[in-house]
Amino acid sequence: MVGTLTRMSLGERPAPEVDGTKEHAEKPREQIINPWEVTAADEYGIDYDKLIDTFGTRRIDQSTLDRFERLTGRKPHRYLRRGHFFSQR
Repeated sequence: MVGTLTRMSLGERPAPEVDGTKEHAEKPREQIINPWEVTAADEYGIDYDKLIDTFGTRRIDQSTLDRFERLTGRKPHRYLRRGHFFSQR
């Protein structure tokens, strides 16, 4: 049986499942990000906020795109405007 689909934000994690009187508490795995391998810590995918903290980058937001356009006189590349890139140094 398939449960109903709900919308979940990136920051939300479901509560751990309870089996009788015992709660399943798995040890959290670490995500692996390097030039040769990309492995998520769990089934929810890569934690991009943790990547930003780990590598010391900044999120690309609308104010960054506006500044780019103001300084260069051109619109940012379409990949930047569409959110294909999430952070920058």
